[in-house]
Order: sequence, then structure tokens, then C-alpha cells
Amino acid sequence: MPAETQLEAVVADRLFALFVHLMQTARSDQLGLVAELDLTHSQCKMLGLLGQDADVELSLKELAGGIGISLPAASRGIENLLQRGYVERREDAEDRRMKRVRITGAGLEIGQAMYGAKYDAIREFAASLSASEAERLRRALEPIVARPEIQACRPKDPVV
Repeated sequence: MPAETQLEAVVADRLFALFVHLMQTARSDQLGLVAELDLTHSQCKMLGLLGQDADVELSLKELAGGIGISLPAASRGIENLLQRGYVERREDAEDRRMKRVRITGAGLEIGQAMYGAKYDAIREFAASLSASEAERLRRALEPIVARPEIQACRPKDPVV
């Protein structure tokens, strides 16, 4: 792995500070919801990945790879989400050994509530910026959010 440059270190430091600030000052809506539902971090990530396109089914292997966990861990997490009615599971039509998973309406509601709480925290932070700070930040973020992998994460109904 190449050595980190001074600029990369400074950018990482600033982003980390902002991230920690947002997490510390955010209202606890999301954490309260996760605690109330007794969901693991991996289960939250599964709902998030499956909720990106409710019409798409993923294999357990794709789901595990998509969130960076082992296949057995994904299987355990999905079993719990299945029992709660947040996902549906079926055998693959071509390979009965493979299981395919998709999110249900109830799972979508949970995922949207979690992302809504995160989005609200970021909006609160944005509202705390001066007009000058907000404009400078907007200009700095434009080329970054234009990257396809980041575009894919934007809200479904972005403001602009």
C-alpha cells in the first residue's frame, strides 16, 4: 500500500472530524430505531443494500459481498430479517442450492426511516452553515458527488 500523502492525511482528518461531529450532534432517531428493533449493524446494511432497488433480488453471496461479511453471517442475518417480515427469500429457479432475497414493504419502511434520520441530521448541519460556508462547501462537493459511485447514493428525490 503506497504511503499516504500529507494532503490525503489532512483531507482524511477533516472528513473524520466532520463525520464524528455529525454523529455526535445528530438526534438519536436512527440509533433509537435500531435499538428498538434490535437490529445488528450488518442487518441495517443488508436492508440498505436491498432497499436501493426493491425490485431486485440478490443471492446471499451477492448480499454478503456487497456489505463485506461472510456468507454464514449473511445467512444468519437474513434468517432473522425473514422472521420479522423485512425480507423474502426463495430458491433460485436455475440453481436450487442458491437462495435469492428481496426486501419487503415493511423492510423498505425500516430502511427509509433509518436513512431519513441520517438525512435529517445532515440537513440540520447544513442549516447551521453561513451562506458563504454553504456555497463554498457546495462548490467543493460538486466534482466529488459527480462520481458515479457517489451519484448512486444520492437521495431518490434530490433537491437539485
